[in-house]
Amino acid sequence: MSSYWWIILLFCPMLLGAQNPQLGTIHFNINNGLPSSEVHDLLQDQKGYIWIATDNGLSRFNGYHFQNFGPKSGLLSNAVFSLFSDHEDRIWMSTFGGLYFYDPIRDTIQAYLYNHIIDEYNTVSNSDLVKSFFVDKQETVYSSVSAFGVAIINCDGTHRLLEKVEDYSLFIFQQDHHTLIAPFTPLPNNGAKDFSRTKVSQLLLYRSKETDHSTIILDKDPLIPYSHYQSASTLASDHLLFSMDHNLYLIHQNKVEFIGALPKVILAQTQTEDQAIYLGLSKNQEEGGVAYYPSEDALYENPPLRYLNEYSVTDILEDRKG
Repeated sequence: MSSYWWIILLFCPMLLGAQNPQLGTIHFNINNGLPSSEVHDLLQDQKGYIWIATDNGLSRFNGYHFQNFGPKSGLLSNAVFSLFSDHEDRIWMSTFGGLYFYDPIRDTIQAYLYNHIIDEYNTVSNSDLVKSFFVDKQETVYSSVSAFGVAIINCDGTHRLLEKVEDYSLFIFQQDHHTLIAPFTPLPNNGAKDFSRTKVSQLLLYRSKETDHSTIILDKDPLIPYSHYQSASTLASDHLLFSMDHNLYLIHQNKVEFIGALPKVILAQTQTEDQAIYLGLSKNQEEGGVAYYPSEDALYENPPLRYLNEYSVTDILEDRKG
């Protein structure tokens, strides 16, 4: 794992009433009980616990102490990347070894029954990681697969691909207020593919039901450079905000609008209850941090306020205290 992804976990209460909010930070790291300071994802469950995905296992924070989960708890693949809470408040996680979930009744972590199906797709894709996924109320798993788009695995083990599409298409799938973004990347003939001059060919938007979808063919307006780094979220306006690398776009009425380019790769995004928008930025040789917009309209106005420039911020969570 490259040091590009090293971040410090921060719980950041924002004073949001002012035009230029002040940021107070509390810094947690391994000295406080975290299994690692390399954090990939954050989630708050229905009971209020904060779950932290790290490169050295999963951690649960009760506001005072961290409880860590690793191989002794059933998590056989220690690097945890994405988190998801299902309708039964089970905490799902993606790893290099497939999907796992925390069973709150047994207080253990279990491997997903159909990891072998995901592994079959990933073997063909020359990949070993589920980048994004979610689980619906019927326990159907929707999983991004780089060379195929989205794989749908039902609770009985039957499975299929969402749709066969053009090379370098981008799926954006919305269901139950969750957004999954998945690229369709063709397998390279020889070695790694250079995406520096590749453009996204089309966007496929799925909302609520599989049959309710629209396709946006991208020609020249706008040209979206392809990238491995993507993020997406649905705003309060029902517009869809998504990023590719350091470029930010907005989709409304099936039209794609280029908002602008930030100086760093966008790793995460969220809109808070007061409709402010926060973007998590990477830090390589220069500044990273958080970009703050007070509203959706502010995306078109002045450059964002910047905070925590010394960190790469891979996820942003507004807890129930705001």
